[in-house]
Amino acid sequence: MSKLLVAFLLVGAVVWSTPESGVDGSADASVAVSECELANEWVVAHRDALPKTLEAFGEHSVTFRRAIYGALDTDARISLWRQNLTAVSQGDVSPGQRLFLERVSRELDYYLRGDLPPELDTLTEEARRILGEDLAFRAIAMLGPATPTEATADDLLRPACSCSTQSDWCWFFSACAAGGCQPRNGCGTLWRYRCNGQCYFF
Repeated sequence: MSKLLVAFLLVGAVVWSTPESGVDGSADASVAVSECELANEWVVAHRDALPKTLEAFGEHSVTFRRAIYGALDTDARISLWRQNLTAVSQGDVSPGQRLFLERVSRELDYYLRGDLPPELDTLTEEARRILGEDLAFRAIAMLGPATPTEATADDLLRPACSCSTQSDWCWFFSACAAGGCQPRNGCGTLWRYRCNGQCYFF
């Protein structure tokens, strides 16, 4: 696939699928700044009342969720991931998959406190093998309901990075390529990795 065709598909997907977001993560075509900037401003304005339940957290776009998550303490982050794992485990899963999700939930303190544990690579491999790609993504790589993309039309000029080359959870037939975006936190397995790239089709 040519680079020109890839660029056309990416721009078309972003413009077609995602309106610009207002200060609450909702659509607002009059907004002239990037969603990432709006999210950071929103977090500052609501620092004493940030959402800490998965339901309230999931009402925001992924960009807003990452900004909120970055402002939460470790206990609140662990609680959100535990709620996320519980929600996934209550869906259509096998007994073995439920046991795996419960085990990960018990081990969240280890995975989320302190330095990046090397076992995260093993956890990622296990999740994909036991849960399958889609369920694994929902369980340990997307906090709250999944959304297609968090980019806005304005972000095409100054995009925020949306994936990690160290912990690649891009869609099928795509991969995380570094560069061309503004790095931020909150990507990869359990959002422990730095967002440093964008998903591109092979």
